[in-house]
Formats: sequence, C-alpha cells, structure tokens
Amino acid sequence: MSDGNAFQSVAIIGAAGRFPGAENIGQFWANLAAGVDSIRRYSPEELEALGVSAELRSSPSFVPAGARMPAAEDFDPEFFDMTPREAEITDPQHRVLLECAYEAMESAGYVASRYRGAIALYAGVGLNTYLLHNLLPRTDLLRTLGMHQLLLGNDKCYAASRIAYKMNLRGECLSVDTACSSGLVSVAMAYRSLISHECDMALAGGAKINASDSGYPYEAGSINSPDGRCRAFDAQASGTVFGSGAGIVVLKRLEDALRDRDNIQAVIRGAAVNNDGSAKVGFTAPSVDRQCDVIHQALSFSEVAPESISYVEAHGTGTRLGDPIEMAALAEAYGNARTRPQSCAVGSVKTNIGHLEAAAGVAGLIKVVQALRQQQMPPSLNFDQPNPAIDFASTPFYVNTRLRPWPAEGELRRAAVSSFGLGGTNAHVIVEEAPRIVPQATRAGPELLLCSAKTSSALDAVTRRLADHLGSASAAALADTAHTLACGREHFSHRRFVVADSVEQAAGALVASSQAGRASPARTPSTEPAGIAFVFPGQGVQFPGMAADLYRAQPAYRLALDECCAAVQRASTIDLKPLLIDAAAEHATHLDQTDIAQPAIFATSYAMAKLWQSWGVRPNVLLGHSLGEYVVACLAGVFTLDDALALVTRRARLMHRMAPGSMAALRMSEREAKALLQANPQWQCDLAAVNATTAVVVSGTHEAIEQCLLVVRDQGCEGQILRTSHAFHSRMQDAMLDEFRTELTRVAFGMPQLPFVSCLTGQLAEPGRVTTPQYWVEQLRNTVRFADGVASAAASGIQIFIDMGPAATAAGMTMASLGAQPFKAIAAAPARQGGTDGETAVLKALGELWLRGADVAWDKVYAHRQCRRVELPGYPFERRRCWVEPLVQADAHSVEASAVVAPVPAAVPVRKPDQAYPSGPRSDSESLVASIWEELLGVQDLGLHDNFFALGGQSLLATRVMTRINEITGVELPVETIFDRPTISGVAQALFERQVALEDPELLERLLAEL
Repeated sequence: MSDGNAFQSVAIIGAAGRFPGAENIGQFWANLAAGVDSIRRYSPEELEALGVSAELRSSPSFVPAGARMPAAEDFDPEFFDMTPREAEITDPQHRVLLECAYEAMESAGYVASRYRGAIALYAGVGLNTYLLHNLLPRTDLLRTLGMHQLLLGNDKCYAASRIAYKMNLRGECLSVDTACSSGLVSVAMAYRSLISHECDMALAGGAKINASDSGYPYEAGSINSPDGRCRAFDAQASGTVFGSGAGIVVLKRLEDALRDRDNIQAVIRGAAVNNDGSAKVGFTAPSVDRQCDVIHQALSFSEVAPESISYVEAHGTGTRLGDPIEMAALAEAYGNARTRPQSCAVGSVKTNIGHLEAAAGVAGLIKVVQALRQQQMPPSLNFDQPNPAIDFASTPFYVNTRLRPWPAEGELRRAAVSSFGLGGTNAHVIVEEAPRIVPQATRAGPELLLCSAKTSSALDAVTRRLADHLGSASAAALADTAHTLACGREHFSHRRFVVADSVEQAAGALVASSQAGRASPARTPSTEPAGIAFVFPGQGVQFPGMAADLYRAQPAYRLALDECCAAVQRASTIDLKPLLIDAAAEHATHLDQTDIAQPAIFATSYAMAKLWQSWGVRPNVLLGHSLGEYVVACLAGVFTLDDALALVTRRARLMHRMAPGSMAALRMSEREAKALLQANPQWQCDLAAVNATTAVVVSGTHEAIEQCLLVVRDQGCEGQILRTSHAFHSRMQDAMLDEFRTELTRVAFGMPQLPFVSCLTGQLAEPGRVTTPQYWVEQLRNTVRFADGVASAAASGIQIFIDMGPAATAAGMTMASLGAQPFKAIAAAPARQGGTDGETAVLKALGELWLRGADVAWDKVYAHRQCRRVELPGYPFERRRCWVEPLVQADAHSVEASAVVAPVPAAVPVRKPDQAYPSGPRSDSESLVASIWEELLGVQDLGLHDNFFALGGQSLLATRVMTRINEITGVELPVETIFDRPTISGVAQALFERQVALEDPELLERLLAEL
C-alpha cells in the first residue's frame, strides 16, 4: 500500500455477474472494452415472438428496446437441491443471485460450507415483476400450491436468507433495499462489517430481473429514454433504459487476503453511505450537498488523496436532472484537490447495459475492478456533446469515450464508484488496484488435478473447461491450479482426476480422460464412505533410493523418516538414510542384507503411513505382512517407535545370523501346498505364507527349494525364487527364538489404540494376546496368514486397501486375495524401481482414494506449499427453462379460462423412479397421491416407493400435500403421515385406511387383523 491504513482496506477476491449481452464477467469486460451497446433494439417479428401485443407494438409511444440478461428464464434446480416446481415459482432474481453467489465463491477459490470463519451476505433485489405478471394472475397455481409457497419463493426478504441456507453461510445475512443503490450499499455494508471484524468474509451485490425486457411505453417527462439509449452526460440525454442483470463480489480484509495468498482483484480503501433527507425539491430528486457529503466521507475514511483518483464510475442515468446534479457534487468534492482541468475520467456502465437498479452499483464496481486489472479505461457510450448544464471545462473531469491505457498516478491506480438510490440513499466507494505481488517460483514436479460435478455430463463439461483454460495463455501455475481445485472447489459425487508435470501435459490428460475408455475414468462414489485399511509389506520390496522422491517433496514423510533413521542409529550402528535417499546401485547389496533391509522397510512404510495420516486419511483397520505387522503395532500403540525399531533391528540381526536359506512363491492353494510338503518330508520345507487363494510361499534350504520348484514346474504350476537371504517363517529360524523372546521381555507393551488384523491368525488381533512376548515369537516362526487377514478386513467393511510399502507388492497380493469390485487395492508407491517416480505414485494413489469418496484434508495436503488461490472456470450449470408463462388472454374472459390456454409447463423429472418397484399406480388412492406429488414437486414418472424428501420435498410442502388431499377427498390426514410413510404407496395406504375407518371402523379392524 502506498499510504493509508492497511487495516481499513478490504480486498475484492472474487466476483461473478450476468449482464445484458454477457453471461459472465469475462464477456462483460470484452463488451465494455469494445464499446458494445448491449441494449437491444427489437424488430416487429422479435417483439411478436416475445409476446408483445400487436396493439402495443403499433403504439407510437412504444420503444422497442430492452437490456435483457441472457437466459433469465433458465436455472439448474437439481444443483441447488430444488424441485422443478419450486424453481418455477421462485423469483428469478433470487435464482440468479444464488447462482452468482456460488460462482463468486468459486472465483475466490473458497467453498462456503468448508470455510472456518463467518461469511456474511448483503444483497438486494428489485421489484418482483415475475410475481406480479406471471404468478399472481395464475389462480390455478394459487389453488394448487397455496399463497404461502408463492410468498416463500418471491418475497424480497428471503433473497439473502435463501442463499445463506443453500450455501451454509453463517455470518450476518441481510436483504438490502435502497432502490437503485442497493448493490453498492450492500458492498459498503460488507466493507464495514469486515473492518469491524463482525465477519471474516462477505458477499455483496444485487440482482434485477424484469419479467419482460422487450420494450416499454414512453411517457413524456418520465425517467425512461424516448429512443432506447442511455446518453449519460450528453446534451441529448433524456432518460435511461432499465435492464436485467446481477453481480456479486467477495470481500475479505486485506491483511487476511495477503496472508492466505488469495487472488486479490482490487482493494476497497473506503466506503460511505448517507441519505438526502428532506433538503431537496422532492422525494425522487437528488441532492448536490448530500452527494458531495457522501463522497467526502468515503475519501476521509479511505485516507487517500482525492487527486489520486483518476477515474470515477458515475451513477450516470442519462437524465436531464440527475446528471448535472451528480457532476456538481463530484466537482465540489474533488475539484479543490485537482488543479488540472479534465484530468479525471468519468463514465457510466448504464450506457452499455442500461440501468440494472438493485444491481447497478455492483455492476459499476465490477467494471472498475476489471478496468484496474486490465489497466485500461473502457469507453462510456453515446456521448457526443456535453450536457449544457454541466461545465466540464471548469471541473477536473472529462467523459472517457474510447478505450485507453490507464496510467498510474503515483504508485497505484485508484477509482471511485457512485450509486444513488431513488428516495435518497447514496453510496460512494474508493477502489484501488491490487497490490503488486511478486510471483514465487514454484517447484517442478507432478500435481494432482481434481474434477467433480453433480452429473456425468457436467463432469465432462468441467473437464473440458479446465483443459481449455490450461491451454490458454492465462493459465495459472499448475501448482496453484491444483491447490485451488482441491481446496477451493466443492467435491461432488461424479469424479475424475489426472496427475501431470506441466500445464501442457495436464491439458492433454484432461482431454484424454473425458473420452470414453481412456485413463482416469469418471467414478461416482457410494453415499457411504468405504472403510480403509493401511497395508504394510514384509521383506523383499526394498531398493536403493526408495524414499528419495517423497523425502524431498513431503515434509511429513521426511520428518517421520528422520525419526526412524535416528531410532535405528540409537539401536545399532546402521545409518539408513544414505541407502534410502540415494539411488546409487552399490547400495543394493547392503539393502539385500536382512539386518539392513528390515529396518529400512519399516522406516519407509512408517513414513508413508505418517504422510497419509497428515493428509487426514484415517484407517479403519491396519494390516501387516510379517515384518509389516511391526509398523502396524507401532502405529496402533503396542510399541513405541524406539522399541519397535530396536526390536526390528535386533530381530533382523538374529535372523541374519541364521543359516542361509531360500523362499519360493508357488501358484497353488494352501491345501495343495500342504499336500506337496507332506508328500516330500525329506525337503524339510515349511509353508511360510498364504498370500492369496492360489498364492503361497514355501521356505527351506537352497537345495530343498530348488527340488521343490522342479517338482512344481513338472506338474505345470508356476513357481519362482524370492529375493531373500534366509528361509523366514520356517524351522530354520528356531535357533533364534529364545534369544528373541528375551528381547521382547524388555519391552513395555501398550494396549492397541487402533484395530489391526493379526497376520498370525488372519483375524482381528486380540489385545490381550498381541501384548505378550509369546505372540511375537510365534508371529516370527509360523505361517503368515495374509490372505485370511485381507478376507477378515473385507468382511469387517473394508473396501479400500492402501499399500504403504516402497513398492506395490502388497497391493498386488491384496487384489489377488480380493478379486473384483467393490474392493480396491491402491499402491502408494511405484510398482518397481525405475518406474513411476514416488511423488507421482503417491498422488495417483491419493486421487484414487478421493475417486472412491474418501475424506481428505486437502488444506493439510497443501499446508507446506506456498500456493495461491487462482481464478478457474466455474461450474457448468445444466440450466433449463424454469418459467411460468404469463396468461394468454385469447378469447377467454376470466383468469380461470385463461389458465387453460397457458397451463403450468410440464417439468423435467428430477430423476428416474426406482426401477425395483412398479412405476404405475395400482389404486385410485395411489393415483391421487401421485398426481398431487407431480403438481407440487414438478416431477413426472414417479415410482410408488420414491421418497418425498429425496425428491426435494420439505416440511411446508408436506403440509400442502395433506391440504390438497383434504381439498379433493374431504379426508384429513395429519402431516406426520408423510414423515412416517414418505412414499406414494405409504401415503395412499394411510389415506385408504382413513377412508375405511370413516366409513366402517369395524371393517378396518378386520382388514388390519388379516394383514
């Protein structure tokens, strides 16, 4: 900041808007920069298609111009958990404001429901012409839905509350109504709330949707323009054109935004609001003095020099009275500070898009923010000669009529925005360009990009939008993009991810992933998160440098590995770290030695588990294969880390002293393996492990294992020697058991705090047993029952098994035990040495876990990174027409008759009925209930067992269901009925029972007895 107090400054970190001729802010700025007039002039054919009567079209006073917002009739009800009927009877101003609020938070890179602080909302809407012209005349709607439902969807006072409810905003939420200044007054209120620490983030803005923007009758002397053009400050100015649009900005205290590395678009340095009071000609007339006062207040509070303001976005309605008064107030407030005439530009966005009333002020603010970001001043349109009542030559102002560079006066560019409401509520805001932040160099490496949506078609659109964005010149650093997608987006049920090293690679992978049958397909997780097991491998997975990638990239992994290496050095003279983080080939010989391999595998597996736990991934069960069970016991609290590594180091050293031996993996069942060994007792081999249904390991001397393999291969079975130096889990370890038992007696066992599966029994570990030396002696000597352990975990509800080892061996064994879906074994490390790097592997594993619906603490995943939140493409709402047409009078003479001409449109079903049940009603009661649900919910093709509340019904609508049943049948059912029996068949059965009870109580008793 160049001057002033930073603690009084508020950052604009997000924005969204829909304006005439622009579906988003990007299009809005492009139109402004190009000088596009978005006030449309309609041909007679267009007016006829828009429903303008022939009589009105032919009137000489009719002005065929309007500033229409694109697709005001359309909405995505399912995205916001609304039924089609609820959307149809909701004020479109509420709907578009809700969409903009969601999009603005996306622009800021935050999810409102996950934000820890208080988010406030201040927003206004205009007069509800949709209610007046489209809904209230429809007595058929009133009769069906009731006035209360219509008011809930259309009263101004619910505009902000509905957004707070849908987005889980917990700060102060107020509907603001100061007429034309509502949007900018909302911004000023949000600013004050933030600097007084009443909230931590705030949304502010407004919306105005006219049910028809297809022209208007001109009345001489009115505020409307006679020719459909807004000519702010021009000699020909004679009125304004009202239009439809909406805009919302997201605000945050500047120091907080800087700390959180937010995408700061601009800074509000000060804001003020006042009212004209009664010192003016009339209620609708503006006041020079009070407009001047509000400007002085904003400047004083901002503590910036008035001469540093180089642009003013004026209220500029293009009226003969308003424009001269506004310029007089500006000249008085700014004139004394600026000695150079015509050194400050003024403009009015109303010349581009018309007067958006409740959204006018925030539209002007968004225009200024974009101009500051682009360092350009866009033209104000329709200005040829100055209004003779405005002496521009004696003021510091000039009307900017072309796109021009915006030079900085001093250190930072500054602007002001004015908005004046009919009735006298004035607002003025001082805006400054964002502080210049030197981008930090981002490390090279793979990034995980997450895409999700509520439907599969929307997911494809999300993927394409992101790919296009990354392929553009404006694509942010890949790390910032990944961070924003993970931490600043909602995670919906339809999911897809890619891992990439560059923006170009990411864009290509996203395109490929959205094509059927390609990598990283979409997935819809189940509603209930699957249970997770951490799986830890035994010996044989080690290789030089197996910890190098994660040690470099992940602090949590590095810290845990350092702790393990230190513990090993305390227990022995072994320095593990060089072997683990250096991939030199000469380290392979050392790592093949049992006394080094076992603590090395323990260290990397433990570090991997600590990394996943640091990301908020909590296992429901732990499972280890032989050596891996020591990591399990340590994580569960049976051993301390020092004790665990001392035991592992001692165990490995004792094993290393035993006579060398071999182990072989055989492709056969446990029964077949036992029969083979019993038939050849001379081998003196033992069954060391049962890893899967047809995967076992035998252990013995080198000679015996070679003989075993010859026999097995002669029988047509597969078999291969494993990379081990000794015959583990065999009689060849017996000589060390007593000495190891002595080591175990020195350990203070703790009761397990996490459930884990015993590889000795293949069942959940018994706390009283795993805390004894005898258990761990038997665990060393006897058969590893890994396959049974996997089966036990799966039976307890585990569906996801994450291999914590440095290679994917345990994941392969797990899948061999599990087979098909819904189970999934995920390798958190490369399949082998020299394959995928470790960081890419762990990010892919994290993506796979997320793909299946697991909870991940994404803020902790990125806690050690200096990533920024960046603007990314927003959600692709799947909008459709949700609009009740106004009555078509035709030859009808009453509203009742007219309703036949313009029926309530049939809505698209929310979802298909449950195919497990018949979709058609089986009785008159079911037909009646189904028809009532269809008309109230706007859903067709209902199933008899569809849940009323799952379809979007709520308590007030449930009451209306019972009212409609009573109106049609005369039978009163308590509203509790639909809560107890929330299906068509359930309510219909209750209705039938009540009807029978009213007609013949004894018959009902007999029927119920028979049932």
